[in-house]
Amino acid sequence: MIFDHCLNKTLYTVAVNYISSRVLKDAAQEQRSCSFYTGANTTSATCNEQPNVVCTKGCTGPFVTATECTPVNESEEAIASTQVCSFGFGRNTAAAKACINELGTFRCTGQTTGSATCDGCQARS
Repeated sequence: MIFDHCLNKTLYTVAVNYISSRVLKDAAQEQRSCSFYTGANTTSATCNEQPNVVCTKGCTGPFVTATECTPVNESEEAIASTQVCSFGFGRNTAAAKACINELGTFRCTGQTTGSATCDGCQARS
């Protein structure tokens, strides 16, 4: 009887510790709203220029929308457009931002709105 009680108590303690560790691990992998992000469609996305944080579940929209965007490999006479930055958005220069999507990489100098929601974000070990 005493053995059964000790065994049950031990099993209970092990179960509680395991569940607690899983909850803490899940809490450490948080969801973040990211104004700047890279690799949104990968398992190694970054968020808000924090190099020590990786978002293993990628990022979802609605993403940043940027205006006055021109393709980086086009002439300066290229017509500016509005782009949704579905793969990445960040600093290019002091006056421009980089917007990356399925159409390519753009240099944007106009207004921006929105953000990406990145999941599974945690500090790199």
